[in-house]
Amino acid sequence: MYLLWILLALTSSHNLPLPLGPADCPKNGQAGQYSKYSIQLCFQNPDTGRRLLDILSPNRSVRFSVNGTEGQFYVRGQAVGGHFTVPVDEEIIWSPDSRAVITTISFGASGPTSAGVGYVDQKARPDIPAVTPMIQRSFAARHPKRECSDDANMGGLGWTHDSKKALFVAQIPPTPQCGNDWGYFDVYVISIPDGKIVHVYPMAQALTRFKSFLGPGLRREVPKLP
Repeated sequence: MYLLWILLALTSSHNLPLPLGPADCPKNGQAGQYSKYSIQLCFQNPDTGRRLLDILSPNRSVRFSVNGTEGQFYVRGQAVGGHFTVPVDEEIIWSPDSRAVITTISFGASGPTSAGVGYVDQKARPDIPAVTPMIQRSFAARHPKRECSDDANMGGLGWTHDSKKALFVAQIPPTPQCGNDWGYFDVYVISIPDGKIVHVYPMAQALTRFKSFLGPGLRREVPKLP
């Protein structure tokens, strides 16, 4: 699991932002930006870096504990694996079977962001290929004429098919520098654990098909290009 966080953090050369989060950050985290199902790993005190979280999995058999920038999974009270680094601005989405999480890491208000999947007990499950570069290449190829399509942000959206498929968003950074296309996104369905693209839904279809998943950080109107 430690390797997952490191690999995701290395997908950007930008410096990490300062910790973000209100002083009343609850112990079970805050609502995330990309998905209604995501949990933001917020800070109780951004100035001092105080972050004490205990987040239970859907079936309550797994606890994810965060202390500052260190994380640890506990399965039925027993620590699994070692401590690993938890980035500053991160969201997670538990799989329905409580065995894995989708992670989204942000490096600034408009990105870049990266995302991936990791198992709670990494020794019991195979490594999952890095999905961020794979989806970014696909998105750029699908939208060669859209501004900033080669710098797409990645965000976790959720799970389907009994934790066997993960949903990700590839999004043009929401900044005026990307013109009228800012915030445009496609939804990618990825098979788990082999990490292959199963289907891609353009924004117009995704807004309807995945309406119940979409978080506040995603644009709701399809850009109308000139």
